[in-house]
Amino acid sequence: MISSVSVKSLGESDAVVQHAPVDRCPGSRRRADQPNDTRMVEESFAQLVLSLKAQIDGAGTIVSAATDELLNHPTRGVGASLQLWRASVETLMEATFNPDRATSAFGRLDQILAAAGQSHSRPPPVCSTRMQRTPPWLG
Repeated sequence: MISSVSVKSLGESDAVVQHAPVDRCPGSRRRADQPNDTRMVEESFAQLVLSLKAQIDGAGTIVSAATDELLNHPTRGVGASLQLWRASVETLMEATFNPDRATSAFGRLDQILAAAGQSHSRPPPVCSTRMQRTPPWLG
């Protein structure tokens, strides 16, 4: 039989230890109720485990479906988004570097080079006589 221990002081130096059965201690339950309490806790725990397992399985199914849609959807999936981005970059590159278009980088470079070539093919402007003198340090 399980017992509790209590200490009663008889004096300053002496103490008496008394053993009392647990079922007779105040606030304690009778031993006959203990198997029922244990069974109730074990059943509650088993239900909790089953509930958590069902929630985890459900979450796994939801995540799996969302991942599949995210990766493989024909219009909103990662592959479709990357293909759209690639087409956009190709269009931008074509517009920027197409030498046949006057508004592209190469077209503008051709215009700048043509203008520079025309300015160098003209005769130089006439300088004043003051500028035609030889500087004293060269002379």
